[in-house]
Amino acid sequence: AAVDMDRIRAAAGDARLIGVDGAGAGSRPIAAAGGAWGVAFSGDGAELGLPLLIALSGVLLAAAAAALTVADIRRERHARRRVDEALETRRDLEDTLREERNRAEALRDLAESFVEAGLREERALMEDAAARLAEAFGARSAGLVRFDGEATASVGGAGAIPSAGAGVLERVRADARGLRTAADGLCVVAAPVPVDGSVWGAAWVAGDDRVVPADAVTFLRPFADLIGLGITDGRARHKLRREATTDAQTGLANHRTFREHLRRQIAQARRHGRDLALVVVDIDRFKRVNDTFGHQAGDVVLAEVAARLRLEAREGDIVARVGGEEFAWLMPEVGRLEAWTAADRARAAIASQPFPEVGTVTISA
Repeated sequence: AAVDMDRIRAAAGDARLIGVDGAGAGSRPIAAAGGAWGVAFSGDGAELGLPLLIALSGVLLAAAAAALTVADIRRERHARRRVDEALETRRDLEDTLREERNRAEALRDLAESFVEAGLREERALMEDAAARLAEAFGARSAGLVRFDGEATASVGGAGAIPSAGAGVLERVRADARGLRTAADGLCVVAAPVPVDGSVWGAAWVAGDDRVVPADAVTFLRPFADLIGLGITDGRARHKLRREATTDAQTGLANHRTFREHLRRQIAQARRHGRDLALVVVDIDRFKRVNDTFGHQAGDVVLAEVAARLRLEAREGDIVARVGGEEFAWLMPEVGRLEAWTAADRARAAIASQPFPEVGTVTISA
């Protein structure tokens, strides 16, 4: 069959021939979606009249439009599904980021509490840390334990770990790593608290298994590490304070600390009209001890005299080393006679027991 393809292309641009029947002379383009979808044409015979050709073109046009409509609906549904999946992923990421941000803020708050704590008692720090742990993880309870030999002692928080976490602390102690366990819907997570290169204890949280995240150990570990740093820092602060306020040889208050106490006690005694006694003690012939037995023996005598004076002092009294072999004993709310009696008792306690290598040592007060 002879088909005038040039005429077809002239009518509808470049075209793909779908089917040909007859000699093909008459043709017309079929428009669809704003452009030429194809071309319908008839043979040379009079049996295919113009009405049939128009009808065929209409059928093809309807089929093309229907095909486009179905494809558009499929594409739209696919695009909508992709958008819904993207929104769901975004919501999950936002929830995860919110949880991580909350834990980061709790970690920062815990660090600030350690910095601001200064010279607070270690127990108070542990209680504060346990409360912040429970809040950060949305847990029912949280706590801190200290490993003391074979024993485990609670030092902050809820006290005993729930029964669902039985054995977790021992495994943390043995393996020095965090663990998560769950039973009967209750989840317990624990992580070691490192101090000076060893496992000092453990931090733990307990809560609903559906609430405590599966990777809670990853988040709990930085808290435990920070608690360990807080303990180390607290010990360093305590050591610095002790060194700054005490005499290294005797362990008594040093001269500067004694003067601060003396000034405060005098002000209080004047304000309230109370007695205040001060006894100054001097070791007799201490230079001879150093010259005869050496300075190491002299240091032993200083420490022993300080220990015996401390035993004679009451709670609330201040005993200090204020010079080479001089000591001061401050007694709030004590009169002159009572102070003299206490000083004489201390003199007898020191003279009655010989000192190693040196023998008998006496004091004057």
